[in-house]
Amino acid sequence: MNAALRPAVLARYPDRVTAAALFALVVLLFAPAVFGGRVFFQRDIHAYWHPHVENAVQAVAEGGWPTWTPYVAFGRPLLADPSLQLFYPPTWLNLLVRPSVYYTLFAVGHVWAAGVGAYALARALGAGALGAALAGAAYAFSGPLLSAVNLFHHFAGAAWMPWVLVMVERALRGPTRGRALALGAVAAGQALAGSADLCLLTGTAAALRALRFVAAGRGPFRPRVAGPALAGAIALALAAGLGAVQWVPALALLRQGVRASQDVLVSSAWSVHPVSLADLLVPRLVGELSLGPAWRMELFDGRGPLLASLYLGAASVPLVVLALAGGAHPVRGWAALGLAFFLVAALGRHTLLYPVIASFPPFSLLRYPAKYMLPAALFWALLAGRGLDVWSTLAANRRRPVAAAAAGSLLLAGILAAVALLPALAAARAKLWTSAALLAVAAAVIAWPTRSPAGRRVIAAAAVTLAVADLALAGRDVNPLGARALADYRPPVVADMLAAAREPRAYVRQETADRMNELLVRGPGGWDSEQGWTLGTQDLMVPPAGARWRIAGSYDGDFTGLAAPALSVFSYVLPSLETDPLGVRLLQMGAVTHVTSLRERPFAGLQPRKAFPSVFFVPVRLFTVPDPLPRVYAVGGARVAADDIVIRAINDPTFDPRREVVLPPGSAVHPPPEGWRGVATVAGRRMDRLGVEVETNGPAWLVVVEAWEPGWRALLDGREADVLRANGLFRAVAIPAAGRHRVELTYVPPGLRTGVALTTVAAAAGIAAAAWPRGGGPAHERAGA
Repeated sequence: MNAALRPAVLARYPDRVTAAALFALVVLLFAPAVFGGRVFFQRDIHAYWHPHVENAVQAVAEGGWPTWTPYVAFGRPLLADPSLQLFYPPTWLNLLVRPSVYYTLFAVGHVWAAGVGAYALARALGAGALGAALAGAAYAFSGPLLSAVNLFHHFAGAAWMPWVLVMVERALRGPTRGRALALGAVAAGQALAGSADLCLLTGTAAALRALRFVAAGRGPFRPRVAGPALAGAIALALAAGLGAVQWVPALALLRQGVRASQDVLVSSAWSVHPVSLADLLVPRLVGELSLGPAWRMELFDGRGPLLASLYLGAASVPLVVLALAGGAHPVRGWAALGLAFFLVAALGRHTLLYPVIASFPPFSLLRYPAKYMLPAALFWALLAGRGLDVWSTLAANRRRPVAAAAAGSLLLAGILAAVALLPALAAARAKLWTSAALLAVAAAVIAWPTRSPAGRRVIAAAAVTLAVADLALAGRDVNPLGARALADYRPPVVADMLAAAREPRAYVRQETADRMNELLVRGPGGWDSEQGWTLGTQDLMVPPAGARWRIAGSYDGDFTGLAAPALSVFSYVLPSLETDPLGVRLLQMGAVTHVTSLRERPFAGLQPRKAFPSVFFVPVRLFTVPDPLPRVYAVGGARVAADDIVIRAINDPTFDPRREVVLPPGSAVHPPPEGWRGVATVAGRRMDRLGVEVETNGPAWLVVVEAWEPGWRALLDGREADVLRANGLFRAVAIPAAGRHRVELTYVPPGLRTGVALTTVAAAAGIAAAAWPRGGGPAHERAGA
């Protein structure tokens, strides 16, 4: 920032200038997406978010609510899944713009909001304008935050985090009714962003601040605590009420999946290895090393890192050291404690602390400790901003602490330079030397002797510029951007499937990531390998890609932990049945019409249809499943089997899926009678409902080859009927008598009506409380009144 402009502009309009400057820097960082037509596509964006949000838009276009998609696996809830953010107001922009355009707006807006929030938090904690501006930029451009752009709900939650903490700080210092309501409203915004993880981590950071605030207070303990405690209770109640529309259905969904009972080995995956802490000071030093399978398994659980960059900024190290060495201050105690806690927690399974944390609800529901780096990045940014304020007070007179911080930084720079000489790190030598040079220059800047106010302003501006430029340059390629054609790409296999079947359903015989990397050649001309990989997964139709074109999935597995366990069991078993007739039987029973694979023979008994050129050494091969069952059909007989032996019952040679269905224990069953006949036809379909006409010559069961979920309800000729789990995964409705019948199936997420009611009441109560007259002065405005 130009030192000459500071007195005239920054000092007069610090908030506006900082917000504008941060916005300009964020737009510049993402300029290829904003101005150049490039698109965000990496990992979860293109592979998971894009198909789901397109299905949600399709549901609204049909005139319904986006409660369900029949195209992901055998069908999955939409609204009830908080990660899809369908109750988050910005998501509604997808109704107006294309998903690729929306995601650019989403990324730019949330990085900017995160930076302005960190600035506001630093100001609330007493930072000067320039120090707070540095804190805002340091958080906005930190490696963890930029790396989270492809983890959409966690990213949005991280952008809200400093804003919640701003409101916490204000409520602690002046626990009025208005501040309590503001805290509740902002916390609800974070809750609707969809990340329970970030809500919990923000709550942990807030609790640390409250403990520090209470411990540092003076006077009797009870009066000092009563006001903030009441304000916090009001805020928590309001936030829970406003967020109930999302989280009551989500909790109902959570109860049926394996997430609630996950093992600590699962929850601690993607822990930050202690070796990776070097990436805090050297951008992607460990993350981009060429590693063998054994080291990759040790460092990243066999995959790439969850967060591509952990970089917090070498150029800000001297300022962080100064903040820690400076006098007592709210930032020093709280941020130092928070930074230490979250760094240790991010190490996950590599420490003794994480198993203790993960054993207590709700922490036991969280996964992937690397996400703890997000609050760690915020606390680092606050310390960097505080360090600039400390330097400003010490630069003119007390030079010893400044000299000590500079000397320590120079020592660290020397260590990095020495490490760069190790033969094993030859490939990363340039990175190590660059970080060492940045440390040395930053140390020299703060150690530069000056006593004049103008000179101090110039040096402060230089320190800020160096720290921000360091982070921005390191962050410019954290999020790979793809060509617009990647977002619009339609795999050739799609047209063939849609031409061959009225309602195609696909199963993808997937390969391991290592195997696909071995087969990957390149993308189209000029495309890098990561875009080529994404294009290849589209050509292969890796789930849930097909949902974009209304090609239903099947045995796709469940990585959210929210689906019924049976889906994971069937999905795990099926790939092992290449030569077993049960493999094709499961495909037929799942109404699977097509199989895509890179193999010449994924299952015995499939019929080869066509091969399509791809970015792999081998073509994408399309097969058809012989004589699959229709999506809806009727049977005359039923047998029962417990969940753990359903597959065994299906494999029984006497079981004919065209005449019988396997139901849960306790269901009324009988063998199919001789001469039984029945037919079922789809009479109307929407994403969240299905109408079926059934005609039989005796009692029957209607079988719908779509996922059973507790929210599905049935009307049989206008009367309520039970929806049973069929063949372990699907839905069945009993038809008690011969004749022609109409079955209407509709889906409403369990808990949705309760959530809507609670949110409506909370919103009305919040508005009424905010509008209620404040009475006779400030004393009546306090939350304790």
